[in-house]
Formats: sequence, structure tokens, C-alpha cells
Amino acid sequence: DLGHSEGPSMNLNLLLEEQPLSESASVQGVMRYAIQDEKRAVDFYKKMGEQCGGAPMEAMFKQMVQDEESHLARLEELYESQYMPEI
Repeated sequence: DLGHSEGPSMNLNLLLEEQPLSESASVQGVMRYAIQDEKRAVDFYKKMGEQCGGAPMEAMFKQMVQDEESHLARLEELYESQYMPEI
């Protein structure tokens, strides 16, 4: 069910070259940027959760990691369906 995946990331961010976003960016470029941005958010919240280990805020950061991982998986699934057709 496209767009509703909650599975793990395909790590497309490792395959997609990071480029700055510009006004003239294509839809594919915007999606690539969004995938990289979601990965940065996942990494940030994971680090914050580790920094808050045992503190009341730890649970909030863990939930934020799960939310961002879900966003990342859905973006990667959409990107793959649009720009990486099966060979």
C-alpha cells in the first residue's frame, strides 16, 4: 500500500547524492532532498534520545525517531516507485 509503509528505511540516502535545494529543483530533486532531510531528523532525534537516557524526555525523542523513520520509509517507497522502476 504505497505511502503507508512503516517498514525500515531502504537507506536510499546512501545512494542519493546530497544536493542543496534550489528554486529550480525538479520534483525528483525535491524528493531526494526530503529523503536526506528525514534521515538527518532521524539521526538528530536518536542522538537527543541517547543524550537524555533515563530522563523524562527520552520517551518523547524515541517516539520522534519512530515518526521520522516512518516518514523516511514512505518517502523512499514513493521515490523508488517513481524513479527506480524494476529492472
